[in-house]
Amino acid sequence: MATIVLQAAGAFLGGFLGPVGFAIGRAAGAMAGYMLDRSALQSLQRVEGPRLSSMKPFLAEEGAPLARLYGTVRVGGNVIWATRFEEASQSRRGGAKGGPKVTTYSYYANAAFALCEGEIAGVRRIWADGREIDLEQVTVRVHRGSESQPVDPLIAAKQGTGNAPAYRGVAYVVFERFPLDDYGNRLPQFQFEVMRPVDRLNEQIRSVVLLPGSTEYGLLPRAVTRSPRRGETVQVNRNVLHGASDLMASLDELQALCPNLQEVAVVVTWFGSDLRAGACTVRPAVMYNDASGHAEPWEVCGVSRAAAATVSFVGDNASYGGTPSDRSVIECISEIRRRGLRVALYPFLMMDIPPDNALPNPYGGTGQPAFPWRGRITCSPAPGHGGSADRTGAARSQVNAFCGAVSAGDFAVAGGRVTYAGAADDWGYRRLVLHYAHLAVAAGGVDTFLLGSEMRGLTTLRDGANAFPFVEALCQLAGDVRGVLGAGAGISYGADWSEYFGHQPADGSGDVYFHLDALWAHEAVSAVGIDNYMPLSDWRDEDYGGGNPDGFAWPYDLAGLRAQIGAGEGFDWYYASDAARAGRNRSSIADGAYGKPWVYRYKDIRSWWENQHFDRIGGVEAATPTAWTPRSKPVWFTELGCPAVDKGPNQPNVFPDALSSENAVPYFSSGGRSDIAQAHFLRAHMDRWSPASGHFQPAHNPISPVYGGRMVDPSRLYVWAWDARPFPVFPADGELWSDSANWHRGHWLNGRLSGVSTAGLIRAILADHGLGDTDTDHVGGSVAGYAVEAPTTARSALEPVVELHGIAVRDEDGTLAFRDRGTVAGEPLTISEMVVEEGGATLERTRLPRHELPDEAELAFANPFLDYQASVARSAPFDGEGGGSRSLGFPGCLESGAAAALVDDWLRRAQSARESVTFSVPPGAVEVEPGALVTLPNDADGREYLVTAVETGMARRVSATRAARAAPTPWRAGATGRAGARPAIAGAPYVLMLDLPAMPGSAAPQDAFRVAAYASPWKGQVAYSSPEETGFAFTAGLAAPATMGELVDPSGEGVEGRFDTHGALTVALYDGELSSISDAQLLNGGNTAAMRADNGEWEIVQFAGAEEIAPSTWRLTRLLRGQQGTGDAMKAGHSLGTAFVLLDDAVSSAGLSPEQAGLTLNWRVGPQGEQFGGANYVELNEAGGVRSRLPLSPVHLRLARQPDGAARLTWTRRGRVDADNWLAEDIPLGEEFERYRVEIRSSAGNLLRTVQTGVPNWTYGSTQIAADLTVLPAQIDVTIRQISATVGAGLPATKRFHLT
Repeated sequence: MATIVLQAAGAFLGGFLGPVGFAIGRAAGAMAGYMLDRSALQSLQRVEGPRLSSMKPFLAEEGAPLARLYGTVRVGGNVIWATRFEEASQSRRGGAKGGPKVTTYSYYANAAFALCEGEIAGVRRIWADGREIDLEQVTVRVHRGSESQPVDPLIAAKQGTGNAPAYRGVAYVVFERFPLDDYGNRLPQFQFEVMRPVDRLNEQIRSVVLLPGSTEYGLLPRAVTRSPRRGETVQVNRNVLHGASDLMASLDELQALCPNLQEVAVVVTWFGSDLRAGACTVRPAVMYNDASGHAEPWEVCGVSRAAAATVSFVGDNASYGGTPSDRSVIECISEIRRRGLRVALYPFLMMDIPPDNALPNPYGGTGQPAFPWRGRITCSPAPGHGGSADRTGAARSQVNAFCGAVSAGDFAVAGGRVTYAGAADDWGYRRLVLHYAHLAVAAGGVDTFLLGSEMRGLTTLRDGANAFPFVEALCQLAGDVRGVLGAGAGISYGADWSEYFGHQPADGSGDVYFHLDALWAHEAVSAVGIDNYMPLSDWRDEDYGGGNPDGFAWPYDLAGLRAQIGAGEGFDWYYASDAARAGRNRSSIADGAYGKPWVYRYKDIRSWWENQHFDRIGGVEAATPTAWTPRSKPVWFTELGCPAVDKGPNQPNVFPDALSSENAVPYFSSGGRSDIAQAHFLRAHMDRWSPASGHFQPAHNPISPVYGGRMVDPSRLYVWAWDARPFPVFPADGELWSDSANWHRGHWLNGRLSGVSTAGLIRAILADHGLGDTDTDHVGGSVAGYAVEAPTTARSALEPVVELHGIAVRDEDGTLAFRDRGTVAGEPLTISEMVVEEGGATLERTRLPRHELPDEAELAFANPFLDYQASVARSAPFDGEGGGSRSLGFPGCLESGAAAALVDDWLRRAQSARESVTFSVPPGAVEVEPGALVTLPNDADGREYLVTAVETGMARRVSATRAARAAPTPWRAGATGRAGARPAIAGAPYVLMLDLPAMPGSAAPQDAFRVAAYASPWKGQVAYSSPEETGFAFTAGLAAPATMGELVDPSGEGVEGRFDTHGALTVALYDGELSSISDAQLLNGGNTAAMRADNGEWEIVQFAGAEEIAPSTWRLTRLLRGQQGTGDAMKAGHSLGTAFVLLDDAVSSAGLSPEQAGLTLNWRVGPQGEQFGGANYVELNEAGGVRSRLPLSPVHLRLARQPDGAARLTWTRRGRVDADNWLAEDIPLGEEFERYRVEIRSSAGNLLRTVQTGVPNWTYGSTQIAADLTVLPAQIDVTIRQISATVGAGLPATKRFHLT
C-alpha cells in the first residue's frame, strides 16, 4: 500500500516514492549553504595605539555561514579581510612662533565584507551605523561573486602577489580608506542592499525605453543643483546617495538587473496644446521660467528657460516635468554609448491640455479631455462627426498646419549645440523631429531614431483625393532625417498596434487601406515599428471557478499567454460592442470576399509581413498592390509593455493616471496591483520571438529571405518602461514627484525587476539544492526579496513561502509541480462511485469547531519602502468568536499592500480548510489524484474539494479539503515611505568671514576673525587656508549652521551708547529663529549680531525684542547699535540685502595664527568628508585679525578757547580689552603705550597740522593757529586716533569746532 499526496507547507519534500522521490528526499535532506573556510581569511588583530584606546573589531568565526539571497534584501556582512587602521595627521601651530603645536589625527579603514553566496547583480545602497552613506564620497568596490572574479587589487597589494584569495562564488565588497571620523574611529556596522534577481525575464530583456524622469535635467549624468537663496542647495537631478545623479544610479541598476541589455531608447518630450490638428502647437516647455539659482542653463532648440513655454499646473503640482535640456540629451546619449550600449532617440509628444479648459472639442462640444492620448489628435470636426474635415482639402490644410514648414536647412550643428534659424513661431511637428535628428548628430550619432509614435488620429485622415497627408508628411520626414543622420542609423515610426496594419473606416464603406505602407516601404525607413500593447487574455474572476474559454488555468498562465500572441482576440475573434464583451459574445474574424482574414487581424503579424497588400475601395480589391514588398523589412516592437495591475494582459494599453482622461484599469480588473501580470506578459513575448528561449518555435518568427534576419527582431523588443528616476526614491517621494502614485500599477520596470516572482523564488531555492526539474508555471505572486540566512534544507527554506502563498506541490511524472491552491483549472470531477469498505464509513466529513479557527492573523515582514524595517500586517475580517490570533513570520521583504493581501488570503484559506472529507473510490478511478478538484454526489450546495492524498490498495482512499477557488485579495497600494524622504545631499555653503572687533571672552586678537556658514541641507563644514594656491591647512570646523539672513529694509544711522527705542531692523533669516530677551540678558551679551555695513566693516548690534512678522522675517527692536566700537560701521549705513549673522556658538574662530593677522589668505570651506576643493567647496580671499587690534575711536571730544587765544582739546579714550569691567578704577589701556595722533583740517578738508601726544589732551597754541590760519576761519575739523604698536593708528573720532 502506498500513499500519494498533494503536500502543503511543512511536509512536501522527501515523501515521494520511486526514483524521483528518492532523489528529492536525498537532496532535500542535505544542508545547503556556503561555509567560510577559516584558512581563506586574513587574520584580524586588534588595533592598539596611544591615541586610539580601543576598538572592537569584527571577527570571522570558524565556518561562518553565508546567506542565500533572492530578489533584493538588506543584509549585514561578514568581515573577511581587514588591515590595521591607516592614520593621517595634520599639525598647525597654536600660537606665535614657539607656541604649542596642535596635531589632529584621522583614521581610515580597509576592509572586505562577504555578503552572500552566489553571483549577485549588485549593491544598491549601503548603511553605516544605520545611516546611508554617500557612495560618491567613498571608495567601495563590489565583487559580484562570479566563479571567475579576479582578486581585489587592494587585497592583492596588501597581501602580496599569490597570497590573496579571490573569494570566487562569494559576493563581497571592499572598502578602501573608509574615513572613520564620523564613527568614533571604529569600523561601523555596515548593512548592504543586495540585488540578486533570479527570474528569467531579467536575462531576456535586450532593449528598454528610458523615460526622462519628470525633470528638465533627468537625462543628465552630472548632478545639477538649484540655489533658491544663499546657502540653500536643491538637488535637481540627484536624489539618491548611490549614484552621481539619478540617471547614473538608474542606468547602473538597469544594467545590473538586465545583464543582456543591448539598447536603450531615450524618450525626449515636447508638448501638444490642442486635439485639433490645425490649432495644435508642438513645443518644448519647462516647469518654471525663473532661471535664478540654476547651476545648469536650460536650452532646447535655441529657446532659453526664460523664453520657454511652461507646462500646466493642477493645484500646486506641475502636470509634467518639462522637456529635457539639449545638453542633457547629448550627455545621456554619450553616457549610454560609453557603457557599450546602442542608443535609440525617441521624440515623444505629450498632450498638455489641463482640466476645465474651454477649447473646442473636435469630437463635439466645448472642452477637450484632460491630458489625452496623442493618438486623439485629429481634424476638426473629427471623422464621423457632422461637417467633418476628413476626406476634404481642409484635412490636408490642418495636417500641414500641424506639421509646420521647418526644413532641415533651418538647423545647424556647431560646438556641441544645435542652432535654429527658421521661423521663431513655427512650432510644428517637423521642428520637433528635425531638431532631435540634428541633436543626435551633435551627440555623435545614434543607432536608432523614431519619427514619433501612435499618431493614429492623424495617419488615418484623408484629403479630398483619398490620400493620407500625414503619412506623406512622415515619409518626407523620414527622407529628411536620413539626410541628417546618414546611412548608419535605423529609422522607423512607432505605429500603434491598432494602426500599423491598415485602416478600415467604421463608416460601412467596406474600404480597406494599408495606409502606412508608403512609409514602411520608404527607402529611408529601416523597419516596421509597432507599439505592441495587444491583449493576450480574456480572464474574469468567475473563471477561477473553471471554464476559461481560452484554456487558461489562471490569469497569468504563461502557456496561455504565449498561445494568445498568435490567437484569440484580434486574431480569431473580436467583441463587437461593450455589451458583447460583458456577455463574452465573440464574433469571428473572417474575410468572406477574398479569403484573407489576416487583413483584419492586428495580431497576425506574420501574414501581414509575408503577403502583398491590396487596398479595397468600397470593398473591391485594387488590381495592383501597395508599395509594401513582402518580408522586406523587420518588425521592431518600438514599445512593448503591460501595466502591473490585476488582469493587465486583458488590456495592456491602459494605464492608471488620475489626472488623465485616459485613466483606466484593464477590462474586468479589480484594480489591485500585480507585478506577475506584467512579468508574464513580457515573458510570453520574449519566449515567442527570441530563438534563445526554450519555448521558441521557428515558425512563429521566420527568417526573411530578403535581409536574412527574423521577422521580429528579438533584439529590438523595446520594453516600456525604465525610468531615469531610480528606485526606491521613485516612487517613495510623492512630495517630489506627483506621479509617484501611478507607479504601483503602471508600466514601470523599476522596483519590479529587482524583486522576485514566487515561482522564480521556488525554482531558485530548489536549484540551489540540486533540484532543477520543477514546474512552477501555475504559481503566482511576487516578493521584493527573500533571505535564507543559514544552511538549511530545501524544505525549511520553502516552508514560509508555500505557507504564506498557499502553494501545493505534487509529483507529476518525475517533475515536482507547484500550484496555487486557488487556481485549479477546469470543471471539477463528480464522484459517481464510492467504495464501501468493510468496517468503515462510506464518507467521513470533518468540520473543525469555530473556536479552533483563527479569526485574525498578523504577518511580520521587512518593508523595503521603510529601509527594510520590521513591519506588521493584520487581518481581522471575522466576528471575533474564533480561536484568537495567529502570528506569521516571513523571512523576506514585502511591500505593505502585498503583505496585507497575503495575510487576508491566508486567513481565508484557514477558514475554508476547516472542512475535510475522506472516502474511497474504485482502484480504476486514477483520475482522482492529488490536486484533482472533486464534488460529491447528492451535495445540493455543490461544494468543491481539493484532493490532498490518495492511499492506494484494494481501493483508493481519498482525503480532500474544502476548496476555495476565488480571486485573491487585491493588492492595494500601500505606503511607500515618508514624503520628502530622499537623502539630504549637501551642497556648497554660504560662507562669511567676519573680521570683528575684540569680543568679550576672546582669548587672543586673532580669534575675533571668525567664519560663519549656512547650508541647507546642512553637513558639518571644514575650513582650510593657505597663502598660496597649494598647501592648504585645516583651520576650523563648523558643527552647526550659523543663523544668517539679510536686511529686508535699509538701515539708517542709529544712536550709539544707549538704547534705540524708536528704530527697528527687519531681517529675513535663511533658517532658524530669534527670540526676545530681558535687558539684563542683553547687557550680559545676549542677542548679539553682526551686520555688514556699506563700507565693508561689521557693525555689532544687540536687540532685546524679536517678533516674527512673516515667515522667517523678524522685526528687531530695543536696539544697542555700534557695540564694541563699531559706530563707524553704523554710520556707514546698511543697504537692502546686507548680511546679518547672529553671533552665537555656531560662529567659530577661523583659526588664524598671530603672524597671519592682516595677511590676505586663500580660504576654502566645504562639507566635511567630501573631496577637498570639490564642487561644494567655496573659495574666498580674505584678510582678518586686524579689526580686533585697532584701538577704538576716542569719545567726548571738546575744544575750549584759552585767554591767550589758544584752543585746548580734550577727549576720553575707549578700551578694546575688558573695558566693561566695572571693578577697576579705570579701564585697561589695552596697548603697549598711550599715544594719540591729532589732525587739524580746514573745513574744506585741507590738512593743517598733525601732532602726537601721550595724554588725552592737546593745546593748539595761538602761534600755531596763526601759522596755520592766515585768516581765521569760522570752523576747523579735528580728528583724533589712538595709536597701536602693532597696527598703527586706530579708528578716528572727528568733530567740527567753531573758532570764532
